[in-house]
Amino acid sequence: MTPQATPSDDAIATASDSASAPVDDRPVEEPASSPTRARRRTLTDAKEIRALAHPVRVAMLDALRREGTLTATEAADLLDESPANCSFHLRTLAKYGYVEEAPGGTGRQRPWRRVDLGLSYGLEQPSPEVGAAARELDQHFRVQRQREIEVWEATWQSYPKEWRDASFSFQGLTYLTAAELAEINEQLIGLIDQFRERLDDPSKRPPDAHPVSINAGAHPLPRSKRGN
Repeated sequence: MTPQATPSDDAIATASDSASAPVDDRPVEEPASSPTRARRRTLTDAKEIRALAHPVRVAMLDALRREGTLTATEAADLLDESPANCSFHLRTLAKYGYVEEAPGGTGRQRPWRRVDLGLSYGLEQPSPEVGAAARELDQHFRVQRQREIEVWEATWQSYPKEWRDASFSFQGLTYLTAAELAEINEQLIGLIDQFRERLDDPSKRPPDAHPVSINAGAHPLPRSKRGN
């Protein structure tokens, strides 16, 4: 199917502030288990949300989700950034618990990996500061999603027919209660979670599997003048 486009006191430091930051050369040992790696993280703190609200960090988390582990040098090659800049952003993400060191290297050649396989946050937050940070982060993710759509629209004809036929964009209208909408949300998350282990373990991916962007959203609309 053809595509259808459907400043504060605790602000994070800029990359230029990291030039004198020491590089830790200690090797990392793999823990016996990493129970936090499979959990979904809910963001509720303004500092941790704002730490992620940066285009390079959003792109870096996405790259780590796809590649599994990356060194600063490898991330720089993927994102067209300098290794020093990527090293700074990786350390910032690690400071706020988004990534962690993985075994297999030291210094700038140490690999990093995501801690959480899923992030969630709401625009309705307990304080104006947290709400503003969440809206800022949401805008970064919107830009990322729009960029993915634009890339698909520019390249869809290069994909085999089976992929062109399987891809879809859906928009519809129905009438639901709040409880029914919440149930749909849970069902969609459950459906996608069936394949979540493939993100963390490439061996679980079928040989013909391809990275697929899945976006879904639903919200109430204002009633018409006639009350419908």
